[in-house]
Amino acid sequence: MNRAYAVIAGGLAIAAVLFIVILLGMPAAAQTDLVVEVAKAAIGLFPVVFFGVIVAELLKRRDEERSRREKRREERRAFRDRAIAAYNASKSVRRYLRGAGFGPRVPPRLDNALLAALDEQMRALSTAQLQFEQLHREADAPAAPFADRDAVRRPLGKIEDYLNQVIKEWERGRAALGEEPDARTIRSWPYFGDFVSDKEDVHLEDNPTKAFDELEKVVLAALATDPAT
Repeated sequence: MNRAYAVIAGGLAIAAVLFIVILLGMPAAAQTDLVVEVAKAAIGLFPVVFFGVIVAELLKRRDEERSRREKRREERRAFRDRAIAAYNASKSVRRYLRGAGFGPRVPPRLDNALLAALDEQMRALSTAQLQFEQLHREADAPAAPFADRDAVRRPLGKIEDYLNQVIKEWERGRAALGEEPDARTIRSWPYFGDFVSDKEDVHLEDNPTKAFDELEKVVLAALATDPAT
């Protein structure tokens, strides 16, 4: 609003200088008539100019706020889309592993094809985990498009930590599978076992399904606070 007043003041100053220059260059008899006519014009024109500038400034501020709100909304949408993509990638890994035989009933002996499938899918899971890690960092940044950053970081942290535990079990135990490829070693991986288990057998509290549902509710609530304009 100060800028609007500055524009008005600047315009009036220029007009006053021009008026004085013109006035001083006129005969004395005509000066009075000019002053009277200018005064009449100013009385009618000044309110129009004044309120016109104020209205223009208010409209500009409204448009800027709309633009900020829409940008924040798009950032939240993009954040949610990336979270969904990472979560779906982790679910895809789970389904592939279960389909390959790493579900509740792991074969007693793991052949080379199964070990190759395990390695491939765990690398894919590592990529998904890194995506959640990146989202977690972004949610913690001052420029994050969320008023309650902790509410977003909390479920992201749970998902990231859980997937990281699954990956760490593979990293630590993979060499043993190469030496003795059987199901006994894999059964000693609690997070991996929870990850590929049937839904009714999931028992770890930090299972990512609950955390992702929590994340969805928080992000969708944030989107609802910025309705489309």
